[in-house]
Amino acid sequence: MKPMTIIPMPITKDYYMLNKRLAPNKTTIATFMTYITEEEEHELDNNKTLNLERGDMSFTIEPINVYCYGVVDFNTDSSDYNIIEDFDFLNYLSSSGISIPSDYNFKTHQCKSPSNRIRWTETFNSAELAQYAYASIDKPERIVLFKHIFLKINYDYTRTIKMS
Repeated sequence: MKPMTIIPMPITKDYYMLNKRLAPNKTTIATFMTYITEEEEHELDNNKTLNLERGDMSFTIEPINVYCYGVVDFNTDSSDYNIIEDFDFLNYLSSSGISIPSDYNFKTHQCKSPSNRIRWTETFNSAELAQYAYASIDKPERIVLFKHIFLKINYDYTRTIKMS
């Protein structure tokens, strides 16, 4: 039997996009996770809108779009994990799930493979995906998990501009 190779998974320090879908009204809706400071947590405690700059993204996070925030326990035996399993951000999936590494170890943020390549599997479990996202942003002390709606840009193709 071939020995298993341990493969460290990548870390993205700023944010992680868990999923993205096109809504019936043609807007794009995504679920993101990013780190927050204690001060930003207090803003959410007070039902304030957060404006965050994370890497190449700017987020305006309305309290109504927040799934959870603060210090969250992503271990599979925690009550937080059980609550996250009931979040609805994957309810639109039908026959295909979201890809995550197969044989993944949350504690070490590594996966095992009989080759030097990551094997993938699909999940329909919100908590399992959130757990992977949390490790992918280097397990910060505080996070916010939220829905982000990308603004739809309307183009008017009926106007003709005459160039001189």
